[in-house]
Amino acid sequence: MTAVEKREYYAQYKGKGRYVPPDTVETRIRDEYEIDPKQNEGAKFQFHDVKRRKADRQKMHGTDCECCRDYYEAVGPLPKYNQGPKWRDSSDEEDDRTTDTALREHQNKVSRHRETWKRNPTPPGYWEIGFPSTQKAEEQNAIADEMNKERARQLKQEVERKDSRWRKKK
Repeated sequence: MTAVEKREYYAQYKGKGRYVPPDTVETRIRDEYEIDPKQNEGAKFQFHDVKRRKADRQKMHGTDCECCRDYYEAVGPLPKYNQGPKWRDSSDEEDDRTTDTALREHQNKVSRHRETWKRNPTPPGYWEIGFPSTQKAEEQNAIADEMNKERARQLKQEVERKDSRWRKKK
């Protein structure tokens, strides 16, 4: 039974007390899409494994670490052949979306940090010890909601690609 079916099934027992009314139950992106085992080495789940051959590593996503992040931000897009990098300074104004795409292409071509699946970011406030104030908790929840919306948007874009590892549930 899928998560959506479970929610609908148990909705008849809810309604009073601490349970959420069925009208306000949100659909989640994972209820609509699933991992395609044909594109994921036969597995229906995300996993990380070691790729030792260079050709296999080139197929993985290029990422950055904390040390490399500053370099990619300073250099910007991959420079053309036989040209030095176009270093950014504060006076440069470029479209952020174009720059982000160019930076990702740069990372995919030259990065030594590779992963099969991109890791989700740590939830806001995860590493803070202690109980947050009500206002801080509301801020963290708002940031988490924005992160979930962005992840859903990215997933929908990936599903539209022909070589996507995600597919619509049947």
